[in-house]
Amino acid sequence: GSSNGNVTVRNCSVKNSSATAGVSLLNGNVGLVPGYGQAGGIIGGADGTSFANCSVKNFKVVDKISGNDGFGGLAGCANEAKYIKNCSVENVTIKAKAGQVASIGGLVGFTGTEAGIKNAAKATQITGCSVRNVKIVAADEAEQIGGLVGGGTFRSDEQSTPFVYAISNCSVSNVTLKTGGKYAGSVAGYLPTNASVKAVSVKNVTLNGKVLSAKVGATPKTVPITELAKLGSSL
Repeated sequence: GSSNGNVTVRNCSVKNSSATAGVSLLNGNVGLVPGYGQAGGIIGGADGTSFANCSVKNFKVVDKISGNDGFGGLAGCANEAKYIKNCSVENVTIKAKAGQVASIGGLVGFTGTEAGIKNAAKATQITGCSVRNVKIVAADEAEQIGGLVGGGTFRSDEQSTPFVYAISNCSVSNVTLKTGGKYAGSVAGYLPTNASVKAVSVKNVTLNGKVLSAKVGATPKTVPITELAKLGSSL
């Protein structure tokens, strides 16, 4: 499902379930549609929605079609969220093997605020969250893959830079990434300008069987914004 507006999701729990990305009801027909691919344990796509004290356990996310973005244990997209705090994801599998996909995270696929681009204090605050026992399997064409967050919102042709988030006091443990894709980090796949990762505990995170020591897969200094994929429909 999706959420739009100034909303806060609190004290919720999801267990023993699954979600399929790329399936949409259009004109009375159920089909596979590129750009309708956000999927997560609590919600697929959220705009202006914050999260507090939510948990997801024993969950599976599967993408069915190339061209989608936004897959996460908690939420596929948490655009313009003020905060994501004290949330946990455990025993989750995310499979996005259909082809070109972007923004895959153990907690959230993509998030961030536009205001954070100019003022880091107004970025989406991700605090006190944990990701444990998560497996992410993505296509070789995938990009922006993180143990906690895939990347900042970057979906419209009108956007010149990804939206900004700030991660602090979180933990990532026992996370397995299997992909030949680009920009993979134990915490974040792509860290936009003004975004930050502070005081994050990382234990036993691997990429294709080898320890992934880099907390961040890429930044604008190492990979120009112009090289990032813009998938999905406009927000």
